[in-house]
Amino acid sequence: MKIDNWLKDAFEFDDGFACVNQDRNKWAYLGTDGKILGGLWFKSVDSFQEGFACVQRNFDNKWGLIDKGGKILGDLWFKDCYPFCEGYARVERDDGKFAFLDKEGNILGGVWFKWLENFKGGFATVQLEDGAHHILDAITIECGKLQLEDGTWKYFGKKMKK
Repeated sequence: MKIDNWLKDAFEFDDGFACVNQDRNKWAYLGTDGKILGGLWFKSVDSFQEGFACVQRNFDNKWGLIDKGGKILGDLWFKDCYPFCEGYARVERDDGKFAFLDKEGNILGGVWFKWLENFKGGFATVQLEDGAHHILDAITIECGKLQLEDGTWKYFGKKMKK
């Protein structure tokens, strides 16, 4: 495939697309067919992982996730987002709260945390509003409650009722 001189920078093809730069804040995904994915340009782009890539809009610096068809996941935009890992992407709201986003654009359990890490081996470390850190699986986060070592239950998120 011939690439004309209209690109300032280009990275290797990975998963069918190459990240390309036309000008300072103008990044896109170039397909192996030589076309820009969805005709969309962004301030910043990341590589595809699990079928999605993080992209940053130019006009407000918000981050979202784009699929390989050029569609923005749920038309959702965040202060920051991180690539998918084990089926979930970490996203951050403007108020500094974090959540897991699934591939349909839903927040896992509707729960926003003070901090969290990616899932690894089916578990993720999260920090609740009270500052406590817990290692949770997706089912526990979806339920919004966890059982502590002393046998009591701790409720968090939207489902805080006993």
